[in-house]
Amino acid sequence: MALPPPSASRVAAAPEASDQTVYAIERLGGLGDVIMALSAVAALRALEAHSIILFHTEPRYAELVKHSPHVDRVFTNSTEFNVVIQEYTRKNHFVSQHRLNGIAYGINKLHQVDAFLEALGLHAFPEHKSAVVAWPGKVMAQSQAKVQAALAGHPGRRIILHPANGDRNRKWSAAHWNALADRIIQGGDTPVLTGDDSAVPFKGILKLAPRPQMVDLTNRLSLPDLVALCQACDAFVSPDSGPVQVAGLTDIGIVGIYSTVPARCRLPFRHGQFGWRALGLVGDCPKAGCYHLFLKDGPEQQGLQDAIHQDLLHPGCQATNQFMGDYCPNQQTPYCCLEQVEPDMVWEACRRLADLDLASLADARGRWQAAMDARAWPEAIPALEQHLALFPTADIAFRLALAEHHAGNHTKALELLMDSLAKGPTAEGLNLLGLITFAWGNHPEAENHFASAHRWMAPFAPAAANLALLEARACLKEGRFSEGFSALTEYGRIRGSVKEPWLPHLLPPGEAELIRGYLILGVSSGDTAIKAFISAYMEKPTSHEAAFGLGEALRQKGNQEEAGKWYRTALKLAPDFQPAQQRLAAREG
Repeated sequence: MALPPPSASRVAAAPEASDQTVYAIERLGGLGDVIMALSAVAALRALEAHSIILFHTEPRYAELVKHSPHVDRVFTNSTEFNVVIQEYTRKNHFVSQHRLNGIAYGINKLHQVDAFLEALGLHAFPEHKSAVVAWPGKVMAQSQAKVQAALAGHPGRRIILHPANGDRNRKWSAAHWNALADRIIQGGDTPVLTGDDSAVPFKGILKLAPRPQMVDLTNRLSLPDLVALCQACDAFVSPDSGPVQVAGLTDIGIVGIYSTVPARCRLPFRHGQFGWRALGLVGDCPKAGCYHLFLKDGPEQQGLQDAIHQDLLHPGCQATNQFMGDYCPNQQTPYCCLEQVEPDMVWEACRRLADLDLASLADARGRWQAAMDARAWPEAIPALEQHLALFPTADIAFRLALAEHHAGNHTKALELLMDSLAKGPTAEGLNLLGLITFAWGNHPEAENHFASAHRWMAPFAPAAANLALLEARACLKEGRFSEGFSALTEYGRIRGSVKEPWLPHLLPPGEAELIRGYLILGVSSGDTAIKAFISAYMEKPTSHEAAFGLGEALRQKGNQEEAGKWYRTALKLAPDFQPAQQRLAAREG
């Protein structure tokens, strides 16, 4: 059997075959999970452009995966998949196999795309995580013609409704769906009904009352048809389901109704952002998003934990679906989090998304993206503020906090960041909390935050680099110079692997030079320490530690006069800095 080459667009730049890493990824189902796995594949391709990516899935999703430009070959037969993996191994490729079928990915603390990436040992920012499926032009033209014919003559905003009749904890009631359809019609707009009666016995769609103003496309749409429909409509409403991820392949406004899994773990990545033109609604139940309880330690969850870790629970299994689908920790009012989402709430969200000024949003995004790429933080701030005013999301609030931090506005940055983290922790957010805390001089607390970021997502390299640098600083403080040099070497190794857009998430490089200088002074003296302190001071002229260190290095070289000047500089920057006071007192005494 011949080995498939990388796709034609990548052949010229690809290294020799034996140098290429082969990623063999398996995600069998369901629909939304496969699309989120393709989001992870898009990030993988952005991070490792020359890798070979193989994807094994169920036959019904083969065409979907086949039209991802990031996948080199699709398999629907496990034997063939394993044979090709073995052939690549025999050709001395490094083969990285990842079977992403476990239910733990769907109940993870992370967004499911990030849970997949963590399994791949990778981290990516939102810029890389948008799923791409490029259906052939002829196929899309046919689907678009079909959709246009179905929508012809129907006025106003077109709102797609997907009344899924699946798991109890992901089923909005038929009464609410009917009320929403009526509300849309009363506004002079058109509800468009979608969905199909699944081959799975316990899945399907709810039957709504027929209305002459409603376009009923149930059981009539292929996947390309649904994509074309989303392209032609203004908003899409659904509980947590695969079609939400299909809608995420387009620019349509998305209103998701959530219960056991929080919206922050499911809404799609689009236009380089999480939650672009999307709203996740949930009721007031204090236990909403309750799948996270599965991840807690304790005797009541132990049996479930064991089953998850042994992969005995898996998507597609009827027993699993019944167990997970019936789960609700609120036994007094089961599934109240769904019923508390009123039809008027959904209708207002639809109107907000349908009427969003996309041109202004794109203009603001273009300006803040260009400014942040150029590290022009003060210029990025007003553009980000405009974006937040148009459509606030935790993602944009975090970016604004990052810009405020680098502009020196640490208090404002902290205020924005805490609001963002309240909507859900992220490795990037916890790491930024460490950067802000470090800027205020609280190094132990900063180290705690970097450690939290690293625990939240281990592949997040900036947190690991920042931790290594603070470890070097702690070693210096305790006089463990050899260990300090080792930690500094580890910092340099990790930092060397960090590329854009990760660099602003690292502690300033001058901090490493500062620690290097002091470590050198701890074991020797000479020009190397002087160079390190000069480098640190040039990057941060407000650093009294760099000024004092330069004074110390000059003193050890016998240049007392120059050393005194730098001690005085250190005192100007920090009048209460006792080491500089003591050195000057000793000179004058």
